[in-house]
Amino acid sequence: MDNCSTDRTRELVLAQCKIDPRWKFLRYSRNFGAEASVLAGFDHVKGDAAIIIFSDLQDPPENLPVILEKWQAGAEVVYGVINERNDSNPLKTIGAKIAYFLIHKLTESKIPPNATDFRLLGRKVVDALKTLREPDRYFRGLVHWVGFRQDSFVYDRHKRVPGKSNAGILYCIKFALHAITCFSSKPMHLKYVFWVGPNNSICFFIISIY
Repeated sequence: MDNCSTDRTRELVLAQCKIDPRWKFLRYSRNFGAEASVLAGFDHVKGDAAIIIFSDLQDPPENLPVILEKWQAGAEVVYGVINERNDSNPLKTIGAKIAYFLIHKLTESKIPPNATDFRLLGRKVVDALKTLREPDRYFRGLVHWVGFRQDSFVYDRHKRVPGKSNAGILYCIKFALHAITCFSSKPMHLKYVFWVGPNNSICFFIISIY
């Protein structure tokens, strides 16, 4: 899945597809973001299970045998949980910890702390997620919301060697706020308390004076 990259990804992957026809390559007309990429992947993937892994390889492929073993033992979702981060940017590490804490505390669909997108989904789970077509998506939340038997594995996230991540502390906080608003009514309650309630009181007071 290629979100309209500007490097040699297209050239190299198409060459790999010619060598091995089991490889499939899907490139978007522009960068639609990770959430849309995952959904498009579900629409095209075949087989009994799908594993999501990002091309920066911070999530080590060496964990694939462990993931498959847990799936073969009966788990329909096998998700990764970060034990130790090796981010080159300490602010990103701090931002990620804040984001995971807020998401776990404030969302009504409890998402395991430090769970990542590095995971396996069985065919039934993929088909269930394909029916959820909302444009404003939070993939990790949706996976835990649909249920099914789930298991986890713990790993250390590697440093990113090629390229540079644009996900700093502000991105992490924005990510957390997005997840919370997608999976919790608490922001609406706070909005009512701090905005709707006082405004209504002022309006009623003015009407009463009139």
